[in-house]
Amino acid sequence: MRGAMIRNNQNRKNGGENMNTKKFWLITPIIALLCFAMFASLATPQAKADIVPLNPTYCISVYGTSPIGGGNVYNSAGFVGTAPSGNFAQIYGGGAIGDGGIAVLTMSATVNAGSAITIHAKAASGYTSSQLYVYVSSSPTGPWSAAIAPNPQTIGYTSAFWYTFYGPSGVPFRYVAIAGYNAGGYEDVFIDCVLTM
Repeated sequence: MRGAMIRNNQNRKNGGENMNTKKFWLITPIIALLCFAMFASLATPQAKADIVPLNPTYCISVYGTSPIGGGNVYNSAGFVGTAPSGNFAQIYGGGAIGDGGIAVLTMSATVNAGSAITIHAKAASGYTSSQLYVYVSSSPTGPWSAAIAPNPQTIGYTSAFWYTFYGPSGVPFRYVAIAGYNAGGYEDVFIDCVLTM
């Protein structure tokens, strides 16, 4: 009788170990997939789909605009807002090589050095070699520091995507200057949101 009870307990123990082993082999691939998804989500492509980050600072006003050559900035109110709205500002070179425009934007708060600057932009049809340069400052009149990673960026799509620049280290900023021109080509870019985080 006692021997039978010991065998039954042993069987239960072995059954429990088998069950735990089955659970381990079932759960391990799931954990591996979750880890892979987490690390994959950390990769930031240059142009990203329309996902608005949480709690960013945003453009609250346009301090000023300036032409480059025969180009200009049009509908500057399109830069303002907390998310893409479909109301696009335009930086247009006027059909001349190297021409374009500059807009100086006031962000909703001072941004930490090294923060991401994300621009929701698209190129006009036939202008997919258009380029954007980004500069940052604590004052609307400068001095200006060039953003990094990389700067400039080519706006190569006629559908709007997020293009990400980064502020330089050691330079907190409140103002973002966006210059649109292509020294070797033509410029026509539309922007409807600028966020920093």
